[in-house]
Amino acid sequence: MTIDLIGLSKPFPPDVVNWKPQTISQDKTRALAVAYIDARDVAERLDEVVGPDKWAVDHKQVNDQLLTGVGILTDTGWVWKWDLGMVEREGDEAMSAKGSLSDGLKRAAVLWGIGRYLYRLPKTWVNYDEQKRRLTETPSLPKWALPETVKPANGTASANGARPYTPMQLKARFAELVAEFTAKAPKPLEGKARDLVAAHLELCFAGDEQSKMKRHELQLFLTGKASFTEWSDAEVRAAKAWLSVSQDSGGAYVVHPLACAEARSAVDAAITASAPF
Repeated sequence: MTIDLIGLSKPFPPDVVNWKPQTISQDKTRALAVAYIDARDVAERLDEVVGPDKWAVDHKQVNDQLLTGVGILTDTGWVWKWDLGMVEREGDEAMSAKGSLSDGLKRAAVLWGIGRYLYRLPKTWVNYDEQKRRLTETPSLPKWALPETVKPANGTASANGARPYTPMQLKARFAELVAEFTAKAPKPLEGKARDLVAAHLELCFAGDEQSKMKRHELQLFLTGKASFTEWSDAEVRAAKAWLSVSQDSGGAYVVHPLACAEARSAVDAAITASAPF
């Protein structure tokens, strides 16, 4: 079984996303809201995408710290990703342990892409009730953080279907975009603009030690040219349109989470196809 990274990393419906105060203003009337999902939502996503009998949770003690792992069964065996729960609570020790295990599950799931997009949300301050210790309003999610069905601008159904795209759908959609930009024949791109798109392609693999190699694999998959310097302006513009990059409140660039998932899935498929048997 090939792991469906696109399915795992899809945004959750807004009613599944919860919010909690992280930082309280000095006058105690405003709070910085952070988004999170429950452990049961992680389990439901794994059931839906992987299958109830194809994933597991385990725990292990390492240097007096309890790590939680999420494993997924593939054709070659189990693949595990591990992380540490970070809950600290006063009072009931059992509740603290339960919270740590639940938090560890969610953090390990993020390594699989589940809910990872929540860490890219813009920082949002909302009204806060100090007596009840809760937020009194819910932040709005940006469009890129919502589940979506994408259609072309002309409103007709694309031959590639709805996103997230499979690797072959992505390749076909990318070719459509290249054709569109070729037909428009805009003015040539400057070197800085091209370099920025290359950097954004690599952002799809942020945190991966092989991010540069995987960017080259993605470039080869999309165009048949591993070197970005060989890409035409139309191909660069197609990549920019597909990635749908935005900036968060701190000015950092954020690639659309669906594009990231599609890029990772495409590279995984390309590497698997080229592997010797």
